[in-house]
Amino acid sequence: MGLLQPHKNHHMKTYFIVLLLVSSLVVNAQDKEFYTKVDHIMSTYVHHGRVDYSAIKANPTELNQIVAIIKKTDLKTLSDQQFEAFVINAYNMLVIYNVVQGYPIESVIKEKGFFSDKSFSIGKVVLSLDDLEKKILFGKFKDSRLHLALSCAAIGCPPLSNTVYMPESIVVGDNVRIDDYCCLVAGKKGITIGSNIHIAFHCIIIGNGGVFLEDFSGLSSRCSIYSATDDYSGKTLTNPTVPEKYKNVVEGEVHLGRHAIIGTNTTILPNVDIGEGCSVGANSLVNKNLEPWGIYFGSPAKKIKERRKDLLVLEQEYLKEQ
Repeated sequence: MGLLQPHKNHHMKTYFIVLLLVSSLVVNAQDKEFYTKVDHIMSTYVHHGRVDYSAIKANPTELNQIVAIIKKTDLKTLSDQQFEAFVINAYNMLVIYNVVQGYPIESVIKEKGFFSDKSFSIGKVVLSLDDLEKKILFGKFKDSRLHLALSCAAIGCPPLSNTVYMPESIVVGDNVRIDDYCCLVAGKKGITIGSNIHIAFHCIIIGNGGVFLEDFSGLSSRCSIYSATDDYSGKTLTNPTVPEKYKNVVEGEVHLGRHAIIGTNTTILPNVDIGEGCSVGANSLVNKNLEPWGIYFGSPAKKIKERRKDLLVLEQEYLKEQ
């Protein structure tokens, strides 16, 4: 899972009406070992939000290596994005480590001092789990959504994701509105959302191959953008539960040009460039590039006619007022 990163702009009016589900992106080489090991722990031992503590206790080597990396990390050397992602992952790993050390335990709530007394070293600083959450993470980031990324190892807590949290997975511009029940999965190459963009209810964006939405583009409700897809021919296995060597996943960048608007229930497949000013009608399937300033409809989408460009004059008037 990744973290939403808005552009640095004091005029930003970006609205998130729902917590977005996002996934991971590549990081700098020096961070790779930590994130790779955390991702392996999460994908191997976390199922449907529950941790298999007994399996980790039987094979604790990788978890111990993660804790050792945490001890050597100087938080002051991290950028804001790296800091946020690292602390979330470190907190979750240390909670799991705490449970494993005393496993089996009846409940962390009944374990005196589980969050407040047991201490860990991060760089040269000694902290409890409460310190790491309240003073370090929320002391720097006043974002209540982060509670949903943290594990409290108890029934009733938000379910724990089975993927690592990564920095800079999704970049969001100014004046962006993303409605309820949208699912944005950043994947390996991430999602870049420009400014003045609306993504309506129930949209899905899969960013494995990279997805780019330029300024003033938008998605109507229930649109799906796939920059990665399984091979449906029957030659290979499919779905995320199967190791990559048994699959043939096709990945490719999806790009929406400025002022491109996509009608409800439309599906966009990998390796597609939707040109500037394109308008795609509802219930369409886009599986190839669309030329700029056309109105398209159908499965697969075909050009119906040219689209007017009057909106470009209105764009300039609007931008002058900002």
